[in-house]
Amino acid sequence: HERRVAGHLCLIRNSARAREVFKLIKHWKERFTDDRHHALDEGAFSRIFLWRKNFPEPLFTLVGKFNPWRRRSEFTEAFSTPGGCIKWHDGSENFPLRWYWRNGRLTNDRDGDRLFPYFHFVCWKRNEWSALPEPDPAGIQRLATSPA
Repeated sequence: HERRVAGHLCLIRNSARAREVFKLIKHWKERFTDDRHHALDEGAFSRIFLWRKNFPEPLFTLVGKFNPWRRRSEFTEAFSTPGGCIKWHDGSENFPLRWYWRNGRLTNDRDGDRLFPYFHFVCWKRNEWSALPEPDPAGIQRLATSPA
C-alpha cells in the first residue's frame, strides 16, 4: 500500500538490521506474547516506516525524508485487493469481475494487458465466495486429481 505496511505481503531485506526492526514497536515483547490481536503488521509496524501517514501531500513526503526507515523503503499500491476500501487505480469503485492466471501472468477482464503481482483474496472471500453454493465433494476430488 502507499501509506501502510501490507500485512498480507511485505518484503523486507534479509539483513541483521531489518530482521530486528520489529523491536522498535513499543512494548513489542508484551504484545507478541499475549493472546489479544494487535494488528501489529499494519499498525505498529507501519508507524516505524511511515510517520504521520495521515498528513496531506506534500507534508507527508517531507516528513518521510527525515525517517531513515522510510527513505530506504518503497510503498506502492499493487491494486491486488479488489472490492476493498482502496479505490481502483483509475479512482473508481468499478473493480474487475474476472481474473485470469495464464502462463504465469495475472490479468483481469477490465484492464487489458496490465499485469498484477498477486491477488489478495480477503474481500473476495468475504463477498463473492461466501455467496457461492457449497461445492460438490466429488467435483472437487475430480478437479484435485486431474492434470494441470
